[in-house]
Amino acid sequence: MIHGPSPGDGQDDDEELPRSSPSSAGESGPRQPGPGTAGRGGRGQPSRGNKPRTPEHERARQAPPQRPAEAAGFADGGPSDVLAPGPDLAGKLHAITGTDGTALGTLTDDEVLGVIAASRRLASWAAWTETAALTEFGQRRAAPGEPSGVDRGAADEVGWKTRMSWLAAGGRMARACSASQRLPCTLAALRDGLIDPGYLTMITDLTSILNPEDAAEADRLLDTAAPHKTYGELRATAARLIMRLDPDAVRRRKEEAAKRDTQVRLFREDTGNAALSARELPATDALASWQHIQQRALDLRAAGVAGSLRELRVLAMMDLSARARHPRQPAHAARNR
Repeated sequence: MIHGPSPGDGQDDDEELPRSSPSSAGESGPRQPGPGTAGRGGRGQPSRGNKPRTPEHERARQAPPQRPAEAAGFADGGPSDVLAPGPDLAGKLHAITGTDGTALGTLTDDEVLGVIAASRRLASWAAWTETAALTEFGQRRAAPGEPSGVDRGAADEVGWKTRMSWLAAGGRMARACSASQRLPCTLAALRDGLIDPGYLTMITDLTSILNPEDAAEADRLLDTAAPHKTYGELRATAARLIMRLDPDAVRRRKEEAAKRDTQVRLFREDTGNAALSARELPATDALASWQHIQQRALDLRAAGVAGSLRELRVLAMMDLSARARHPRQPAHAARNR
């Protein structure tokens, strides 16, 4: 499991902040700003980061944006709409958006859709570049003794450079090395902007249980299907393909996950509420538990407890998991009565 940086990362608790020198804040009193040194909003000359606007700047800011000459190329089937990702496409997108994107307002709907699609192709090309660089760095610091094959020191270096934890950086590096070795067709599709970066991640993870020969077959078949499917459709297709190629590997992964990752987790939602989650359960047991909760929710509804079926399922689960507490209705329903 990949974790983010710990709350203690950053400045040490006992590290002192810089203090003012005696000459600036001690014996001679507080330092007074001199002429031309006033900050933003001061009476002196503008500060270094607050340059004055000239009349030309103001007129340019207030003038309506001009339609870029490159706009027509992003219409459906236009030269830029089918242009492969790379420096040329990046330059054309920059000519369209500028630094503030206001010129997009001069484009037709069809051209704006072309810009969106081109931006995604360019993002895929950038992700391929990162994958290639991660692979190169990982191979320079290969660690055959590590389960992931990634050196901890290399992961630390990548994490420091990219503001990731070493675990996140190591996971990305291991996945990049695996894709480069086992999925050349999928990686080429990412480079050409035919798939999104998430497709490569999903295919790499799902095919990790296959031997090299089966992985090569899956790579070839999924490369043909991926550009024409949504993420969910491709995931389902990949799962069926992997089951056909090596059903024993699928069974082993299921059994290993049940031993290694079965857990009940309590964690905080971003809203401040809490979540209770059970993972990697046996399918028959999970289905039986769900049916029990569903029936309990229907019984609460029949007994006249207020709330939607979704809310009653929550009450049923809490009632079944905490017998000492017998809720009668959702909290918000009680407030609204």
